[in-house]
Amino acid sequence: MTTTPTNEEIAKKLASLKAQRLMKVSKDIRKARSVLTQKMLQIASLLESTREDLKRLGADGQEDLEKTTATMRAFAHVQSGIPRDEIKTYQQLTTISDDDRAVLTRQGSGFAVLKAIVSDAGLRQDVIDRMRANIAMDVAAVRSIRRQRKLATETPLLSLVRAEPDRNQLPTKKEMLSSIRTIEGKTLDILRKLVDLAGAENISDDAYQVRCGELSPLAGELYSGVRSTINTEDMARDWAELWMSRQPNDKVAEALIALQSIATGDYYIRDEVHDDYWETDDNNVDKRLLQAIGQLVGARADKVLDRLKPTAERRRVSAEARKPKLIIPSKTLRSIEICAGAGGQAIGLHEAGFKARAIFEREEDAVRTLREHFCGEVNRVFAGDINEIDFSIYNKGIDLVAGGVPCQPFSTAGKQEGENDERDLFKRAVEIVDEIQPRAFLFENVQGFGRSSYIAYRSELHAAFEAIGYQSRVFPMWGTDYGLAQGRPRVVFVGFKDAGDMARFRMPPVLPQWQMTLADAIGDLVSANGWKGYEAWRNIANRKGPTIVGGSRKSDKLSFSSGLTRKTWDLLGIDSRSLAKTAPEPNAIGPFRLTQEMGARIQGFPDGWRFQGTPLQIKSQIGNAFPPIMAKAVGLAIHAALEGVEYDYEEALRQPFITPEAAVSRKSTGAVMKDAMFRLAQAERRNREHQFFGEVEYDSEADCEYVVGPGEFKLKTAKETAA
Repeated sequence: MTTTPTNEEIAKKLASLKAQRLMKVSKDIRKARSVLTQKMLQIASLLESTREDLKRLGADGQEDLEKTTATMRAFAHVQSGIPRDEIKTYQQLTTISDDDRAVLTRQGSGFAVLKAIVSDAGLRQDVIDRMRANIAMDVAAVRSIRRQRKLATETPLLSLVRAEPDRNQLPTKKEMLSSIRTIEGKTLDILRKLVDLAGAENISDDAYQVRCGELSPLAGELYSGVRSTINTEDMARDWAELWMSRQPNDKVAEALIALQSIATGDYYIRDEVHDDYWETDDNNVDKRLLQAIGQLVGARADKVLDRLKPTAERRRVSAEARKPKLIIPSKTLRSIEICAGAGGQAIGLHEAGFKARAIFEREEDAVRTLREHFCGEVNRVFAGDINEIDFSIYNKGIDLVAGGVPCQPFSTAGKQEGENDERDLFKRAVEIVDEIQPRAFLFENVQGFGRSSYIAYRSELHAAFEAIGYQSRVFPMWGTDYGLAQGRPRVVFVGFKDAGDMARFRMPPVLPQWQMTLADAIGDLVSANGWKGYEAWRNIANRKGPTIVGGSRKSDKLSFSSGLTRKTWDLLGIDSRSLAKTAPEPNAIGPFRLTQEMGARIQGFPDGWRFQGTPLQIKSQIGNAFPPIMAKAVGLAIHAALEGVEYDYEEALRQPFITPEAAVSRKSTGAVMKDAMFRLAQAERRNREHQFFGEVEYDSEADCEYVVGPGEFKLKTAKETAA
């Protein structure tokens, strides 16, 4: 006897069929795009194959390349029907290597992308490198990379007039750019002459004076040329003033000071304070003057300056050495975090350079845990339902909005109701990003969010973010790649407001050499009470453990496992049905139970993280957290994209997590009004807290520091909430 399916079963079946159809269409489109790319590259090869048959010879019997190319173009257009404006691109496509062709084909690059990258080998390599990292490259992304490459080679003079066009002293921009090109040519010319002088050996005084007599007028002419082209009135005028300056125009100012020195016959750096010259081992001319003048032409000066005979401590370093990979973020950025849980993501992002201006969490027990670490004298952790909060108060100066939106709707351990689950807050996350308008956003979720059954929903979210001005991508991550003793598959939803930042973004590299066994991770906690069975257990716990879970808040199960992982825990010698309060006693027999401390260690929380709440609540906080090390890794990648820097990820992720000191109860320290010493201590605690969270900024005009505190949030009006 057959049973009639329920409405819920029918709805799930229809949703599954829809997801299958969409996934098939998605795969077919990608395959078709790859075929199109392959065919375009094939056209290029076929066209090139006609070269021998269409070769034209000149009067000398040698091939006339110009005539051959013209004949091939005529053949391509008239006989093969290729539009005239496409022929040049097809001819250039033959220069692309087979390996690069495979990458372009795999991504399904369209003709517009091929045309954009084919003529510039450096640009093409940058684009293809990103494609190899599975970063989608469209024409807008290619333009952004081209612009980045142009800016990277831009000279300080051009950078200055681009940023401050009002500096132009000439009638038109065209005349200014022409003058700058002339200045750059003369700079290279005088640099070559100065390098020759610096390397001259056994030169007589008379010969030295003759050469200086030739160079000084050239330096003076160049100095005047720069000053007549751009306004330099606000720039430093001497070495002492320059070394106290911190202005964007300092490179140009330094070059002008060096030129003025050469023009007046000073081939060494004058110490105005002591009426002497700065000490140097250089002969004939201080090489630091040459390096200063070279800044007018940027990297183009390197080849000229490389001819300098080495004075080891003065030798010009390569561009790569001038921009070493960072280990600790050099610049503090601001973040807002929603659905923060117990703070795993918060501490990871904090160490990645994002200092939280405000942290939001709904569950009161998790809020208490957060306040143990992110609050003291100043409240920056707020309890509330994000559906009822107006985030527009934070729509200025925020670099990142991040959050662990509820993952149970997509969890493989749950019912997987996804977008239909009342706990799904992704659409609200889109609204929050729109209200705050950060430079980037990061939302993490469980692996289930990336499943094919949610392809339509993910597409809807991408479209929603694009509608408010953000490009977004979804990336997978695994905890084992960053030293966790569990798989911990997660999905990160990353987006940027600037297309260039999105094009520059790359997920952090995986670190397979960091893979850790369960015994390595929690062995010291398991053996803390002298358990005699520890060594035997260690031999079987020589691999990673299952992903620990926090489960639903409605569950009364005190365990880090689900029904799907219980057998795996059994094979590791662990009874996963519930948790223990302490490590196994010396004479304990058989599988033992994990403690909360062991679960927190497996999740990568710093030892001593002060969880608050009942055992069930703490279990949920630990199991549902985004591990700090994973948050830090992706946080560094976002920081790198926003600031245009690179990180040494292995060294950066080795750095220990530094947490704020525990909050001090005001009641335990006595009455404020009666104790002046306490007032000082309280002020000092507040200051240290502001420093830790990067809330102290410097006003250069007023020459003083000021605090940008977290600020209070405001609730939506009844009308806004209803809408």
